[in-house]
Amino acid sequence: MTNPCEGFEDRRWIALSFEQTGESIGSVEIDLSGLNDVPKLYGKTDTGATVDLLSASEEGDFLTLSGEVSAQIGPSEDRGGTIDLSAPQALDVSLSGVIGRLSF
Repeated sequence: MTNPCEGFEDRRWIALSFEQTGESIGSVEIDLSGLNDVPKLYGKTDTGATVDLLSASEEGDFLTLSGEVSAQIGPSEDRGGTIDLSAPQALDVSLSGVIGRLSF
């Protein structure tokens, strides 16, 4: 869940994924969803999306993260495969969260 913010009042959910190997972060994908018929907006590494982890710590079965995300986002007809950046919107997000261990 996200808090409504200026320019994105009709958006409610953001999905963020990325991979970190050592100090390198890549494969960033962003999916910003809204209510009802509001089109989703997407961003990814190929379109300039970045993640900067400010802190990461592991305690027991939990990973605590904080960082910043920056991207140019736009709509897509194929769920983020091809992103239309003819009229991009800037997205700058601060994040913090705790992720529990996944059990399979």
